[in-house]
Amino acid sequence: MVAEQLVQTARWGSRMGWAPATSTNYSVRLPDNAAPAYCAITSSGVDKSTIEVEHILAVDQHGGPIDTDGLKPSAEPPPSIYSSIARWEPEPCFTPTRSQQRCSRS
Repeated sequence: MVAEQLVQTARWGSRMGWAPATSTNYSVRLPDNAAPAYCAITSSGVDKSTIEVEHILAVDQHGGPIDTDGLKPSAEPPPSIYSSIARWEPEPCFTPTRSQQRCSRS
């Protein structure tokens, strides 16, 4: 499950010291058949050491949230950094932002 993989990646980043508290957000590009969802991302304001699947939300190609249940995507400025990075990476790629700029293939 993509959400669980994203949670595990965020927790790993926290353990490595790359995501202190709520400072970092992670995203993964979703397959084309998930449209209108384009990326799954960690919710803004969530401590990555205690993140759960419930803290993952989907965004569209413009970074707008889809069915969020009150979750907020990252406060990154439009156009969304997540959709921009995902367009550069045609294959699914976990992308830590802000503190680390490299992908860890799943």
